[in-house]
Amino acid sequence: HSCRMEEKYKGILLFVLMMIFNFLCCLLFFAAQATFIALFAVAMMIALSLGARKYFARISMCASIIIIVYLIWLTYCFLINFSIMLLN
Repeated sequence: HSCRMEEKYKGILLFVLMMIFNFLCCLLFFAAQATFIALFAVAMMIALSLGARKYFARISMCASIIIIVYLIWLTYCFLINFSIMLLN
């Protein structure tokens, strides 16, 4: 049971880190117009989401599916950010 709780807290920690990078990405992209650094932030969110999904899949299938949908959105966001960076 304690192992399951440990996995839950690791997943929550990764989720919180994802949200911090999400906030930073918005600031970097829109306010600072630092597209390269924002692209790095999106890449970090993708990596953190993959880690969170690993832990959430062991606890809740629904949470795992939601993270997969979020990963699809992040991939789209990464591609748009990359395209904007190339155009500038």
